Amino acid sequence: MRTTPLPFGNVIFCDDIRQEAGGKLSLMGIYHSDMVFAAGTTFPLMLPKLGVLMTWFESAATPDDDLMFKIGLRRLETDPEAEDDHPLGEITLNTKEAKAAAASGRDLSGAYVRAHLSHTIVFSPCLIPFPGLLRVRVVTGGEVWGLGAINVVAAS
Repeated sequence: MRTTPLPFGNVIFCDDIRQEAGGKLSLMGIYHSDMVFAAGTTFPLMLPKLGVLMTWFESAATPDDDLMFKIGLRRLETDPEAEDDHPLGEITLNTKEAKAAAASGRDLSGAYVRAHLSHTIVFSPCLIPFPGLLRVRVVTGGEVWGLGAINVVAAS
């Protein structure tokens, strides 16, 4: 029986991310299930900007392992289980500060307290070398977790 809840997260892909007054973020041009470019688009493709908002939740009681967000593009014609993405970027964050803010790991009712890490990256410009699956993975505690993905294609 698992004593702590499984970690989870999400990712949002967009054209730009802007920091607003009061600490708010504005996401411009949010992509849904696919990034579809005009018919006749050829790759490699240079985007003026690509924004990625990544959020990760885990129990505050889990070890303070570093958290690595890895952003990569995988060719659609290759093995779906392949791990050899074309890297676009990665960032490593220390989880200790986020977990300290979440206190002891349980609230007074005994429910688990989740530590939450959120990070944005804006690639400017962003080279998309080929159509494929743009995905974000999290590496922590020796495990790899899929955070989210989106197809990058030209319209037919």
